Amino acid sequence: MSTQSDLAELYTTFFNRAPDAGGLAYWVNDLDSGKITLAQIAQNWTTLQPEGLTNFPATLTNAQFIEKIYNNILGRTADAGGAQYWQDQLASGAVTRDSFAVSIINGAKANTSAQGVLDSTLISNKATVGVAFANQGLNDTSLAAKVLTTVTADPSTLNSTLAVISLIPATAAAQTPAILAAATQLLTNYNALITAAPGELADATTYLQTLVSNVSANTNLATLLTNASTLFTTAANNPAALDNPATQGSAAVVVATPATGGGGTPTPGATTFTATNAKNEFSLTSGVDTFVTKFGGDAVKQVDTITFTAYEVGDTVTIAGVATADVVFTVTNASTVAADVASAVNSAAGAKVVASVVDSKLTLTANTAGTGFTAAPTSTNKAAVAAVKQVDTITFSAYEVGDIVTIAGVATDDVVFTVTNASTVAADVASAVNSAAGAKVVASVDDLKLTLTAITAGTGFTAIPSSTNKAAVDAVKQVDTVETASVYSAGDTITITGVATADVVYTVNDPSNVTGELSALINAAPGVTVEAAIGGPTSLTLTALTAGNAFTATATDDLQEASVSVTTPNQVAVAAGVDTTQNASLVHTTLNKIAVIVGTDDQAASVVHTTVNLVAAESLSAVGTLDVLTGFTPGTDKIELFNFAGFVSNPGTLTHVADVTSGTDLIAQLTLAFSSVNAGNAGLVNITGNNAGTYLYAKNSSTFSATDDVVIKLVGVTLPTGTGSLNVSDYFVDSLPS
Repeated sequence: MSTQSDLAELYTTFFNRAPDAGGLAYWVNDLDSGKITLAQIAQNWTTLQPEGLTNFPATLTNAQFIEKIYNNILGRTADAGGAQYWQDQLASGAVTRDSFAVSIINGAKANTSAQGVLDSTLISNKATVGVAFANQGLNDTSLAAKVLTTVTADPSTLNSTLAVISLIPATAAAQTPAILAAATQLLTNYNALITAAPGELADATTYLQTLVSNVSANTNLATLLTNASTLFTTAANNPAALDNPATQGSAAVVVATPATGGGGTPTPGATTFTATNAKNEFSLTSGVDTFVTKFGGDAVKQVDTITFTAYEVGDTVTIAGVATADVVFTVTNASTVAADVASAVNSAAGAKVVASVVDSKLTLTANTAGTGFTAAPTSTNKAAVAAVKQVDTITFSAYEVGDIVTIAGVATDDVVFTVTNASTVAADVASAVNSAAGAKVVASVDDLKLTLTAITAGTGFTAIPSSTNKAAVDAVKQVDTVETASVYSAGDTITITGVATADVVYTVNDPSNVTGELSALINAAPGVTVEAAIGGPTSLTLTALTAGNAFTATATDDLQEASVSVTTPNQVAVAAGVDTTQNASLVHTTLNKIAVIVGTDDQAASVVHTTVNLVAAESLSAVGTLDVLTGFTPGTDKIELFNFAGFVSNPGTLTHVADVTSGTDLIAQLTLAFSSVNAGNAGLVNITGNNAGTYLYAKNSSTFSATDDVVIKLVGVTLPTGTGSLNVSDYFVDSLPS
């Protein structure tokens, strides 16, 4: 696995999304340079990263955490046995949450069972999509989450999702809101197709890959993606809508590419497609479709579209050529630029156009058909914003001598400091940072917090602080020494408290063996917490039975001159296996992570200007300006043919003439084919070899005319066998308007 793939798996696990381009590049660099390990990144994302803390708050139970990780990376719930095992591991502290997540990934990839293979394939597919998303230069986190919703263990879903990603431009400036919104909707509709019509996934992949193969720089990507989204919605209920996916895909690119005469939107159902300029190409859909063309027709209104990208409050939009004076608008809301500019245009004196918003784009439509206009949109960025210095603060808590503080990302090497004074941790770490080689920040102490300020305004840094507690101290057993009087008589009493359930009261029996008799009495006392031993003729040693459990022994006797005393060498017994106080911790806050570069705006505002039909002219599908229809179905789809006066011009007859198999000049081939077709009638011919295709011809004059007769090329049509007469009504609308 590559570093990118490993990180993409972590993005899926912790954030349930593909990696953004900027984030992946940053972490790949740190991993490849050895600054950090994959396990440390997992820990950082779980405990420090805001997105990780939001996804996995401290209030999340272990059971909820396990379920969320399973859903993110494996797309399923945990089996009961596995869930209980991991709950026990987390509860006991045997594994941490971050290491559990990594274990799930590695375990799934090593599992050779049927479920394991599915899990491993899904992880691999999601990682592949994640890397592709970042490599496409995409940073939209909402879209990053959406691309993973369409990926399963089925290779068709992987290839389809990769195709959608590759249709999105690889430069930020070209990744317009309209394109990103259309891609998001397409993925949503594809996800619905996975559930509703899984048998169509292979056809969907072929369709999307055909779009990728045929798209050009002139293709309107928002239109292309929207039309694909509409097709998938239809296919979810009518699988036949995705038949002939390669043919449909090629035609869809033509439709969305204005330079080819396209730019229309194929809509399923009963739809009318109207030729508005030369060389129209439409992809007909399932349902009753009508194609309208003319020998010569009315002028059309010019339509321009303007797409706004990366605007912010204070930027200025100027559009010349659409009113008496230039329309100048200063942005007040970055999310409503198109709508606000439309209002400004419509209220301008002497406006030559009507402005509206379609698919988040500003649409300018000429007031008068046949009268063109020349819109000239420009952008001016707001005044530059002065750069700021990034400032991070780190608060230290519960540190003691021997604890270790590590701060990565603020100097050439990690800054590592061992605490020597628990009351001056922040100040001591500040000194260590400032004296580090290649320091990127200046460290200071403000209100007991460590403050890290970037040395250079506009240059950010990523500080990664961590703590390591000092080594645990082994527990010891408390030992007390009891010193007795040198002379006792039979009948004297000595009382020891604090070493058993009740006070131990000893009455001297043998004055020569006081310490021996007293130690025996203590050791036999109920609830005794110490072991008593003879230390000498007049001394007794009390040792705690359990290391780490302290006691407080006191000794008295009834002699006025004699006395006893207790000496405690180590009253505070340290508990085994833990630090002496509490775990050291820190809180890391970034005040202004995005440091603005001096002398520039935050981002470059831009406009993309497209003229849909600048030349408002008559429509004529003649040999030199062929209209092309893909998916025409005789008997269902119809051609409505108007003459110059605006009346339906129905052919009297329709003849399927013999195929033409030779020739290189289309006009000569059609002249030969339709020589027997009289004026006012129509013909249908299939040409093989040069200019291969099926051509439908409506004759307007006594001889074939390359400029006056209607010729339409049909793609994907099923022709009747043999030659001869055909039903006119199977191809043409046969009703006349009043």
